[in-house]
Amino acid sequence: MGKILGILGLPARPAGAPGPIDATGANQAAGPRTSGPPSPQNSAAQQVHDDILHFDLDVKKFQGESEAIARKLDAALERLRQQETLAMKGKIGTHLFVKAHEDFDNEAGPLRARRAAMRDAAQVMEARGEALAVRLVDVGKAELEATFRTAIPRDVLVIARRGVPQTPRAPATPGAPGAASIEFMAFTAVALASAYFIAQDIRYVLSADNALDGLGRAAAVGGKYVVGAAEMALFTAITKSTPVSMLLGVVVGMCSDQGNACDEQEKQAQQKAQDKQVRENQHQLHLAIGAFLNEQAPGSVLWTENHWEIKNQKLWDETAKRVERMQIDRYIEQQMGAKVKAHELGVQDGCLSDEFVHQDDMHDWDVVKEAPSREVRFMELFEEYKLGFKEGNARRAAVMAKVRELGYKDGKTGRKTHRDEIIAWPEVAQLIKDGIPPPLFVPQLYENYDEGYESASTAARAAH
Repeated sequence: MGKILGILGLPARPAGAPGPIDATGANQAAGPRTSGPPSPQNSAAQQVHDDILHFDLDVKKFQGESEAIARKLDAALERLRQQETLAMKGKIGTHLFVKAHEDFDNEAGPLRARRAAMRDAAQVMEARGEALAVRLVDVGKAELEATFRTAIPRDVLVIARRGVPQTPRAPATPGAPGAASIEFMAFTAVALASAYFIAQDIRYVLSADNALDGLGRAAAVGGKYVVGAAEMALFTAITKSTPVSMLLGVVVGMCSDQGNACDEQEKQAQQKAQDKQVRENQHQLHLAIGAFLNEQAPGSVLWTENHWEIKNQKLWDETAKRVERMQIDRYIEQQMGAKVKAHELGVQDGCLSDEFVHQDDMHDWDVVKEAPSREVRFMELFEEYKLGFKEGNARRAAVMAKVRELGYKDGKTGRKTHRDEIIAWPEVAQLIKDGIPPPLFVPQLYENYDEGYESASTAARAAH
């Protein structure tokens, strides 16, 4: 199978290649067809045949759109991941990390909305295929029974997805359909089955993806959207475990951050504990993903003794990839979110005073208390706090200097003409908008104005 493209990755089907995989994982081969089906025996059969060809074209167009959306989402995510990696390594500031997420949301938002709408459209298209199967049976029951040994629409589709099971032969009984008619209906059924199971496969992927989007929203609001047992299990697996790729770097990263303070025995013990956690995480994710897909796409997995047997590998791989992506998103959000928070805390303290007033608050943050080394994690955040503090202090100094200058000018006239205008300054409004508490900040503005005013007044009195 070619490269799976993103969440909607449904590989294109070249001419003559086997069809896609349905929820049970069965190959939807179109079967050998060298010269096409013979002509139908009646106009009703021809009409159904033509409608099925139109359906097949619509499905392929729909598949192409889903793949195009997947490629665009993957490209946007790759750009975001590059910025996140730079931010995690400290090579770009938190403001660029925040901007990268804003840019991603602006680009991915419309694509996700379209993808969500396509889920309902895929369900309609699947129903359209089922209706065509009923019509096909209505006009060719005898011919279908001769080829597939059944005239039940759903059973015809299931058998036909594997191709024509045998060379159609006209029964010798009088009045039975001829070989040409049987072959025409058989190949028409195969064409319908191929298109139908592509539509169904798209619907399975989109439904699972939509449910995973719900889990993503739940992670952001504390589980508000999670209602089912399977969703809750997967939600827990995502939010309570660290991505395997991140876990494997914890020990090495922790020891290097401490200047290789870990001795070999301690490092081996930590690595052993991490390996055990990795195995447990993978087992829990396997169980959670299986239960989730069992609800979303019945038949795509089968419970066997103590594990899920995968029947639709493509759907499983897509879901597992999306789950790992959600884990990485959450991990980065936790780690970088703390840095953003530390930076903002530093900005606020810097805007209010020349002291590190709230630096110790970071000791109580969960991301610090749950870190392998609390002190190392605190110092990482403290460095970001100091950057924010320096930024906030510079903004505060610029505003206060401007305020004192205004007070000094008014002091020369002996009237506090412009004192009440300070609160309306754009830079003051921006600081308040950024979260600087007005009750703590505004009095400082007036104090600095009054200092400038009094300085000019004193100088004026001394001159006389």
